[in-house]
Amino acid sequence: MTRHWSVRAHLFALVFAVVVPLVALLSYNLYQDTKKNAQQVNAASLALAQITASDTEHFLNDAVELMQRIARRPLVRDVDPQHCDPVFAELHDLNPKYANIGVINTSGKVICSAVIQPAGKQASVAHTEWFQRAMGENRLVLGKPFIGPITGKWVAVMALPLHDKYGVIKGVLALPIDLVNFTPVVRNAALPAGTMIGIMDSAGMVIARSKDPEKWVGKNIRGTPIVEIILARKTGEAEVTGVDHVSRLYGFTTIRGTDWFTAAGIPSDALSSSVSNYALRNTVIGLAIMLVVAALAYFFSRRIERPIRAISDAAKAIAQGQLDTRVAVDGPEEIADVANQFNVMLDVRKEAEERLSYLAQYDVLTGLPNRNMFRDRLEQAMGRAKRNETLMAVMFIDLDRFKEINDTLGHSVGDRVLQGVAERLKHFLRDVDTIARLGGDEFTVVLEGVHDASQITAAAQKIRDALAQPLLVDGREIFVSASIGISVYPTDVEEIDDLLKNADIAMYQAKQNGGDAHHFFVAEMNAHTTERLELEGRLRYALAHQKFTLDYQPQVDIRSGRIIGAEALIRWHDEQLGSIAPARFIPLAEETGLIMPIGEWVLHTACAQNKAWQDTGCAPISVAVNISPRQFRQANLLETITQALADTGLNPCFLELEITESTIMHQAEKSIITLEKLHKMGVRLSVDDFGTGYSSLSYLKRFPVHKLKIDQSFVRDINVDPDDAAIVTAVIAMARSLNVLTIAEGVETGGQLAFLDSLECGEYQGYYFAKPMSADKFFALLRNNQTELPEL
Repeated sequence: MTRHWSVRAHLFALVFAVVVPLVALLSYNLYQDTKKNAQQVNAASLALAQITASDTEHFLNDAVELMQRIARRPLVRDVDPQHCDPVFAELHDLNPKYANIGVINTSGKVICSAVIQPAGKQASVAHTEWFQRAMGENRLVLGKPFIGPITGKWVAVMALPLHDKYGVIKGVLALPIDLVNFTPVVRNAALPAGTMIGIMDSAGMVIARSKDPEKWVGKNIRGTPIVEIILARKTGEAEVTGVDHVSRLYGFTTIRGTDWFTAAGIPSDALSSSVSNYALRNTVIGLAIMLVVAALAYFFSRRIERPIRAISDAAKAIAQGQLDTRVAVDGPEEIADVANQFNVMLDVRKEAEERLSYLAQYDVLTGLPNRNMFRDRLEQAMGRAKRNETLMAVMFIDLDRFKEINDTLGHSVGDRVLQGVAERLKHFLRDVDTIARLGGDEFTVVLEGVHDASQITAAAQKIRDALAQPLLVDGREIFVSASIGISVYPTDVEEIDDLLKNADIAMYQAKQNGGDAHHFFVAEMNAHTTERLELEGRLRYALAHQKFTLDYQPQVDIRSGRIIGAEALIRWHDEQLGSIAPARFIPLAEETGLIMPIGEWVLHTACAQNKAWQDTGCAPISVAVNISPRQFRQANLLETITQALADTGLNPCFLELEITESTIMHQAEKSIITLEKLHKMGVRLSVDDFGTGYSSLSYLKRFPVHKLKIDQSFVRDINVDPDDAAIVTAVIAMARSLNVLTIAEGVETGGQLAFLDSLECGEYQGYYFAKPMSADKFFALLRNNQTELPEL
């Protein structure tokens, strides 16, 4: 490694050259050399200021690009505290200049953070000027320095509003810059002792400082000479005493796109100390030596000036966008170190840009192309198919029941399953095809150069066959299947967005049909999807504006004819679509998750209505509420029921929960635990649609239920179908042996009722007694029933 001379060694050489001639003549040359040194130091300080400004500008620009890329990621754009983007932690670890990275909701709460927040606490930045500006001005802003509530560090926050697909602000993406560490040149510049480089804003607040940053960052030094000069002149050079009372030659300039300034100062003593001892000693040197001294002085000044000018030129080139610029490591040792650090800084930046470029185009978990690269590849494939007059197929692949794997085995196992699926798909594909992961458990495949549908069908079947083989994760075999939607270019459509939409619709159709299948897009699917989306939109509107009502159908004791209960049945009349049957909207609510708030509303409303009837003096009856499969599996089911009873004041014994036989038998052991907890609460439990499922007697004996509800499909033909009669007879006999009540639904004739009475069935409901009716009509019927019982 080449050893470079230090500035001191160069000065010693100059002194040696001057001592030999007459001192008097060299004194004049020293005066001239001192003047040149001052100019060179000024140039060096300005160059360092420009380098720092350029580096800071590029750093901020890189941060803006990074935020824009992150903001396009679905997990970030959704602003969902339950699904924070895992890329935050990787980006934070990758670049220590960022104190944190997080997402803030519109209330100013930090809902996602790369730096873990204290347990039980959620930081709020609603009061900060940068959050208020980002929300109010609806644009990216760079905030004033402050101490971050999570990191406890001095930071300047870059804030970018996040929008939903309608352009409404959903939150803010925040990227706090660690002001102590974010400028490598400030911390590592190898310059004369006492050299200082700093960054401040237009208010005089210190953003960064090379010496004692922990002491100075965040302090306001407005009113000091150097600050007032910088604010007045913006760019230039000046010799002034700094805030630490040291006189320096300063170069300063603005940082574009911000209200920040950068200043680099070299101590004034560095000029005079090296030459002051020689001036008096050599004043009598003769003029004959002057040319030699001048030549030597010029040589050494050029030796110092050349690398400094090279750094300055390189900084200007970088400021103009020539990012591949490098500085020759030449000149005195200190300046060569500056050049070397300058090059290292650029290399580190290039590596970071390459990493960010990779993250912008590839999925971190699987290494597959992400949504951005997939779309680019798809556009290219469409162009080739058009030129070659061949077909091209897009497959949307969605893993069936992948959520169950995550919920039961954990997300780490789920991630390894996704990696295993990606590997199998990569082995299956040809080099000309493209596979990508769009997010979650969704994969896409582009098949090129196909000529007919049979080739596409064969490829889809191979994918399904490959996925059907078990995945081995931690010694456990895991089986997965997939729903595949296929859209063909140019047979179906010729626009890329329509192609993607159609493949998604076909995939949804495959999943609706039970999964583990592949479907080609057909036009009828689009109409079905449009209808479904319209219904979902109206359903959400109805939920938000309380457009649902409850009807009540009496449940009657067969022997006495007394109304002993009522089943609450939800009804919906939409302003645009008219009356919509529960069989049409309940499955959609179950699929979308809307069944949870709808179910809570039904539960609360039914309990409140039953308590209101009791408060009028009516004899207490029970009200039956249907619990959907999704509600039954919800972790907070008991809390929801407890809250409804507490809010309404209804005694638990007057609430009956109807749960279908198939719901209970799904994960029967877990169902038993839930049923036992509900039983201990005091609520009554009924098995709905009994006889249509596959429950075994061994499980039925363990279920702490009070009642079996015989499905109307068996009751309908009970007088004419021996099989139905036999099934009902067996169910009633079994229930009696287990000391469980029975109720028959769908009773419409006196003959049906008489047959049930002969079997000693306890209760019934159906049109024979009364149709479902409004709460007011049911109340009138209940009062009449309790005062005058009808004859059987």
